[in-house]
Amino acid sequence: MAALVVLAACAPSRTAAGGEGPFPAGLGATRDAYVAAWGGTDRAALASFFAEDGRVVFRDYTLEGRARIDARWLAEDVGRVSALVMTPGSVTRAAGGEVTEAGTVTLRFRREGGEVGAERGTYEHVWARQPDGAWKLRSVRMDTHPVPP
Repeated sequence: MAALVVLAACAPSRTAAGGEGPFPAGLGATRDAYVAAWGGTDRAALASFFAEDGRVVFRDYTLEGRARIDARWLAEDVGRVSALVMTPGSVTRAAGGEVTEAGTVTLRFRREGGEVGAERGTYEHVWARQPDGAWKLRSVRMDTHPVPP
């Protein structure tokens, strides 16, 4: 049973067959790759999803710029997330090539001592289309709370 839960949690978001679901072309696949990257240990690959001027906002602190996001958030959490599910509740397209995705998030992680923890909450991602056509995270807001594993 636990294996099924972990496998289901690691599955990419659902999009319409042959399409991107509610996301513009290319963003659904980029988003799925970002979610999947949290299950690995490659910090550079995960950092590459953020725009140079990206921002991450948590309840108690904010990180400005991809280098700072990498040095603080990714350095602390990459390799510890064992399951991440981000379920979009709304996807809003704005002029200028930005898409805001907001929804619920659940995750499991390993702490330093090896014990497993879990969190649940809400998230908001602002994706921005770059001049080369790639999608990058301009802003991430996370508000999660511990739950029993």
